[in-house]
Amino acid sequence: MQRLSSTSSINLLSRFINTNRNSITTSSIRYFSASSKDQDAQCDPKGEKIKSVLQEALNPTVLEVLDMSGGCGSMYRIEVESHEFKGKSTLQQHKRVNQLLKEVIPSLHGLTLFTRDSGAPIVKNNNN
Repeated sequence: MQRLSSTSSINLLSRFINTNRNSITTSSIRYFSASSKDQDAQCDPKGEKIKSVLQEALNPTVLEVLDMSGGCGSMYRIEVESHEFKGKSTLQQHKRVNQLLKEVIPSLHGLTLFTRDSGAPIVKNNNN
């Protein structure tokens, strides 16, 4: 009898884990399919600060700041395309953005950064 309840518990636990894993995957897929206008409307004060700092310093042709934390403002995905990045390596571009955001970064849990020169071709990774 003890063995049956142990097996049942494992089956129940594996269903629970799989259900949670599926809901997380579904959630992230829906999140990335949202339009940038919808995301802009949801931007919090930290997101607005990030946008204003980068807009003023880099005069980007593309600037997207997405709150990936579900609205609490602790994790962001930032995409910046600017002529200022011309001739600079990805590392130099990221260092420039990090330097501009040095006052905001300590309050963040995580940051995903995509940068490119305005004349560079867009390369998208299917995982992002």
